[in-house]
Amino acid sequence: MAGRVPLFLLAGGRSSRMGQDKAWVEVAGLPLILRVVAQCGYSPDEATVVAAPGRSYADLGLRTIEDAQAHEGPFSGLLTALGAASAGPLLVVACDQWGLTPEMLHRLEAAVGEGAPAAAFRGERWHPLPLVVRSSSASSARAAFDGGERSLWRWLEQVGAASLAEPEGWSEVVSVDDAERLAAARAAAKAE
Repeated sequence: MAGRVPLFLLAGGRSSRMGQDKAWVEVAGLPLILRVVAQCGYSPDEATVVAAPGRSYADLGLRTIEDAQAHEGPFSGLLTALGAASAGPLLVVACDQWGLTPEMLHRLEAAVGEGAPAAAFRGERWHPLPLVVRSSSASSARAAFDGGERSLWRWLEQVGAASLAEPEGWSEVVSVDDAERLAAARAAAKAE
């Protein structure tokens, strides 16, 4: 859709706490990754997954690109997304980030629209995902990564990212990365 910030989902990890590819675990009849896409207010054809080598989400209608630096964490996934994005901002979320709302994400988009190189939420500490980042930040991100940086929040500090207060409902946002959080997400989906 014209004018819409492209959505990139990071799914390049090993899912070691889950014991299986968490993007595919079922939540109320759908794979978790599709639930996250919908919670963000997007459809599958509007989303791109940055995946570990050998993984594909095309069967779910999701464009898949391979993480250029396999298993190097979310910063690597961000670099891959920046390399695949066209000019303008992009939205980056984790494939297991349950509880996001379009309203939360619009706040991040607005902060970047006002000139910030990137925007993320911050309470007592940075929450580096979800993240809206300008594609023009790619060279800064690449230099930091090549210099050994692997922490997204430290890079956010370095580039002067906008830090937004945790939005209403933030306490409900969780990473569904283990059996306990999966059970909670399934219960929440059932209650919807």
